[in-house]
Amino acid sequence: MKPTFFPVNKTFWLLHGGALLGLQVVMWITTFLWGEQKLFNAVATLVWTIAFTEVVLFFRQHYQQKEGFSKSIFKRLLLIIGYASIGGVVVAAITLISVTPFFWREVISSGFIERMQLTESQFLVRLAIQNTLQSQLLLAVWMFIYVSVTSIRRVKETELSNLRLQNSLKEAQLANLSNQLNPHFLFNAINNIRFTIYEDADKADAMLTGLSEMLRYSLERSKQDKVRLREELEIIGLYIDLIKVQMEDRLEFVLDIDSGLQNYLIPPMTLQLLVENAVKHGIDKLRKGGRIELNAKTTEQDIILKVSNSRGDNKPLLASEVNTNNIGIGLVNIQERLRLLYGERASFSIQQTSDNFSVTLQLPRESGL
Repeated sequence: MKPTFFPVNKTFWLLHGGALLGLQVVMWITTFLWGEQKLFNAVATLVWTIAFTEVVLFFRQHYQQKEGFSKSIFKRLLLIIGYASIGGVVVAAITLISVTPFFWREVISSGFIERMQLTESQFLVRLAIQNTLQSQLLLAVWMFIYVSVTSIRRVKETELSNLRLQNSLKEAQLANLSNQLNPHFLFNAINNIRFTIYEDADKADAMLTGLSEMLRYSLERSKQDKVRLREELEIIGLYIDLIKVQMEDRLEFVLDIDSGLQNYLIPPMTLQLLVENAVKHGIDKLRKGGRIELNAKTTEQDIILKVSNSRGDNKPLLASEVNTNNIGIGLVNIQERLRLLYGERASFSIQQTSDNFSVTLQLPRESGL
């Protein structure tokens, strides 16, 4: 957007006006205490202030239009020196041309020039040089401060913009991963109901009731990064009830949760998906079913969540019964969600022994109270 000549930012005018007011006060005090031609100097100071403001506003607009922020420090310094040099001449010229003709007779009649032992021409040259150097110095200081402050602010705004962009990207990635989780669960649940509805309508009805409750939870929590552990456990209970309608005694589910963990925060649908994967890629393949355990314990800084599955007959798991290369997109998504939410503060690991397959999550402790 093209910058306006007169800034609309109130802070700019407060700082600029405050600095000029302080400068004028000093100049007026000096003039009235020790100087001569008080009225001449007072009017000249006022005109100088207006001209000075016009020059710095022109510099500000040109600096922003020409993208001076992108230049190197050396080029910025050259820009300030160039503008201050030319601007000082302009300010001094405007001041003297606007004020001197109205007070020239008074200056001559006062004898001020004679006391300084100067001719009229020498006095005008000296006055022009003094005003020019003074204006150049003050313009350079003003421009240097302006460039420094605006550059620092621009850097901070860029950093803030980058952070917002990163957060937006993270939110989009999380939303995308959540959208991948929901179809994964729906496919499995609807598939189970489809096979059950022809065999037992009552069971299918119970499964639909449980599914509707789970969908409600999923929809309500899909916009949240984290939920309380107790909420996740409730949805897991619904899921287990839903699966047991189909698997009956083939599924044994054990819950072992340390006391005091119910209100700690975890990503929504994470544990439910781990349990679902344990069923789909573990227990469902076993003719006699098996056992799923969900453990949650805490350390001083972390929560450790573990979902494991094993054979119901306590026999070793075969490689064909648990294939770590085919554990589903859900676990891959969980890893990515943990990375986005916690970075290196969270860990995800898979362990397999002769009689057990487990997935362990280690998350930072965050209370939802």
